[in-house]
Amino acid sequence: MKKKGKLDLKPIEMNTRWANKVKKRAKYGKLPIIKQLYKRRAYPDGVENQTASPIPVNVSLGTYEDQILPHTVTEYFIKKAGTILLMDCPCRTANKCENHDINLGCTWLGKGASKIDLSRWPGAHIATKEEALERERLAYENGLVPHLGKLRSDAVIYRVLDYENQFMSICHCCSCCCVVSLMKYGPAFI
Repeated sequence: MKKKGKLDLKPIEMNTRWANKVKKRAKYGKLPIIKQLYKRRAYPDGVENQTASPIPVNVSLGTYEDQILPHTVTEYFIKKAGTILLMDCPCRTANKCENHDINLGCTWLGKGASKIDLSRWPGAHIATKEEALERERLAYENGLVPHLGKLRSDAVIYRVLDYENQFMSICHCCSCCCVVSLMKYGPAFI
């Protein structure tokens, strides 16, 4: 497990048993019947009615300077949140990560976080702002890259779809386990 180290910004490509299962399931998601079933479940109002912004493929977005989300940004959202839930990293847990601390996992913010069934997720508990801020500090020191956002698939997975507009995540990604790297194998609308 890394302690204080250089940020882990290399391209992510996993070839573990767990990652291969996720890739296989994601590829099934491209099959028309599976794709339609998922869209109906995850997007009952239709994909076109969502608030996501598409990013054009093969269009330059400027120069890449190996910059990560500043610590002050994640601190801001933690301090602003009414409910904070911390849990072990499901990606590192499933992958049995030996490079980073599994306890430096996801931070869920907002009313939706209070509706997550804690018994389903290892290490999940409602936290204080101070505890969440300390975890953020440790994640940065550990070289983990923060990923902040609102994904509808998170609301579906954590069964808080009714609160998706009040549900935000801060994940602490590592190059060896992060499930976000496997999204490229699934359908584009995810």
